[in-house]
Amino acid sequence: MESDLRARRRRGRPLCAALVAACCIWPLAARTAAQTATPPPGAVQGEEMGQPAAAPTPIAPPSPAPTPPPPQAPTLEQQAEEKYAAGDLEGAALLYRQLAVATSAPAERLRLLVSAAWLEHQLGRGDAAYDLLWQGLTDLPDYPFQPQNYSQEFVDIFLRARDRALADRHGRANELVQRSLREIAADDLVRARATLVQALALQPDDPFGLFNLGLVEMKTGHRDQAVAAFDRLPAIEAGKPGTVPKEVLSSALASLGLLYYEKDFLEDAKRSLEQAAQLDPASARIWNNLGLTLRKAGDAAGSERAFRKALELAPADLQVANNLALLFIAAQRWNDVVALLGPLTAGGGGDALAWLNLGLAQRGAGDRTGAGASLQRVLALDAENKAGLAARAAVYLAIVRFEGGDGAGAAAAARQAVGWRPDDVDAWNYLGLAQQQQKDFAGARDSFQRSAALVPDRPEIHNNLGTVLFALKDLAGAEAEFRQALTLRPGFPEAQSNLDQVLMEQLAGRVGSVSATSSKPESGRPRRQPKPFGASFSSANFTYLGIEGAVVDSVAGQSPAEKAGLRKGDVVMGVDGKPLEGPQQLLRYLRNLTGERDYVEIDILRDGQPRRLRVDMF
Repeated sequence: MESDLRARRRRGRPLCAALVAACCIWPLAARTAAQTATPPPGAVQGEEMGQPAAAPTPIAPPSPAPTPPPPQAPTLEQQAEEKYAAGDLEGAALLYRQLAVATSAPAERLRLLVSAAWLEHQLGRGDAAYDLLWQGLTDLPDYPFQPQNYSQEFVDIFLRARDRALADRHGRANELVQRSLREIAADDLVRARATLVQALALQPDDPFGLFNLGLVEMKTGHRDQAVAAFDRLPAIEAGKPGTVPKEVLSSALASLGLLYYEKDFLEDAKRSLEQAAQLDPASARIWNNLGLTLRKAGDAAGSERAFRKALELAPADLQVANNLALLFIAAQRWNDVVALLGPLTAGGGGDALAWLNLGLAQRGAGDRTGAGASLQRVLALDAENKAGLAARAAVYLAIVRFEGGDGAGAAAAARQAVGWRPDDVDAWNYLGLAQQQQKDFAGARDSFQRSAALVPDRPEIHNNLGTVLFALKDLAGAEAEFRQALTLRPGFPEAQSNLDQVLMEQLAGRVGSVSATSSKPESGRPRRQPKPFGASFSSANFTYLGIEGAVVDSVAGQSPAEKAGLRKGDVVMGVDGKPLEGPQQLLRYLRNLTGERDYVEIDILRDGQPRRLRVDMF
């Protein structure tokens, strides 16, 4: 107090000196003003005296020194420190508790609780210290504690409190994960996600919480978030081996593989699924997904091995069987498909997809009767086309019936297909072929036109439309369609042959119109036109074997070529005893047939053996 007083006295002295100086100045200024205002008698006044002096500028007294602010009251923490310094541990501990209650930031709150707990420990109240530390560590278990600043006994209390806090957080996290499972089962995925976020806030590396969060993100279409959740599990396991249960890790890797497969990240998908299969080699689901990935990546052999492994584990799994069947169908391994799916569909069993794949394989193997029965089974199993399989089966059934010469049955199946899928170009195309087979050329024209409108860049459709326009005597329309087919596929044999026939017909019509009554063929009837041969070819030039001719690329159903027994892969080496150099020579010969006889004889090479086939052309 005396020092404060001395300070105040020292602060007062400059103020008094200023006042004294001011008092000395003002009287002087007053006297000077009086003397100049009234000159003494007889004093000289004139211009040389100048103007009266200006009044002096007022001088303000100096500002008083600012009043010092009142001393601030010490903060609660300062008071606590003062109490601690004074030896009042009880009072200091109480203040630190009050500060912790008033603080919301977890780190600051725990700092204050550690101080309070340290004081409680010094007061001999270890349980109270433990409770305070446990409260704070429950919110922030990774608090940066400095053990070197405390006694070992207090450090031990801190570690026990942290262990309990971690256990409590783990238990609470488990409760939340269990609650999320019930919410997932109820399809309340929004609430399940919120619950899992809470659980992971308590236990960030909880494997069950992470897996279920990934599952929820996957179900709600958040693929990237699902990848992030699943991807943390192998990272956690790599950092702390044994942390993630094997079944959780394998399921996470399998899910990652599926997500990568959907994104076309096939190398990542393959790696994840192979790791999952190593962890859980008895999972048919993992092997199946690995097979799908390898098939998409173009590894047919690896895909087949994976699918077969899955079937070993689950022999009755139709999904795996159908996936392997599709692999075989892509390779035209028809008999393998029949051998695979036959037992699974025996007695009418199996699903609609298995019957559909079986029907495709039976058709490919030449078993039209079996194919028709299998496709009819698909129509029965998916009667309302809810799975989308009945519409596909109806198209294939139309093809099978058309190839078997059943135009009416083919048309009925095709109409059923377009009823379900009005934009199915193949259904309209085969409806047109079936109508053409029944001589319903107007109906076939409409169907082909609908098909061409849906997919205008298919040369086969324009060729088919040209054939019915030709049958309807619309030669200009037929010519335009055949030319369009050739524009889309230069060198298209059937279209070129048909175009040549149209041009010959047009030429014959123009000659006849010039002289309608002039010469006719000696037979008294017009020249007969051969049927379209019904096969497409590519060149065969095996000069090192001495073989030239035309390789059969395809054979149209119910065509003269098919009825004669010609097959894909046959090499046509001669016609009517004349050797061939290539397919164009053969097609020209067939177009120029005069009809002197109804057939031609072609020499072919099949499986290394020469044969001769008779082809009825008229």
